[in-house]
Amino acid sequence: MVFMKDHAYFVPTDSLQGKTTYFSGKAFSDTVSVAMQKHMLEDAGASQAEIDAITAPSFELAFEATGVMIADVPVGAPMANTVD
Repeated sequence: MVFMKDHAYFVPTDSLQGKTTYFSGKAFSDTVSVAMQKHMLEDAGASQAEIDAITAPSFELAFEATGVMIADVPVGAPMANTVD
């Protein structure tokens, strides 16, 4: 799971499938609470059954990114920063 430091920026997810992404920041182990897992599932549009199935915290490797670079971004993608 990658978090952006202070939620200062977001990375668009369209056009990223199969792309190489480089992150700069800090990796750490994290306990994800039941409430946070449910919140993330709600944001992802999961079914109520999936949300209700969460009953215990999970333990994950997380990453707090201070920067991100996406390699080989296709021309015309929202994050390509191209000028016509």
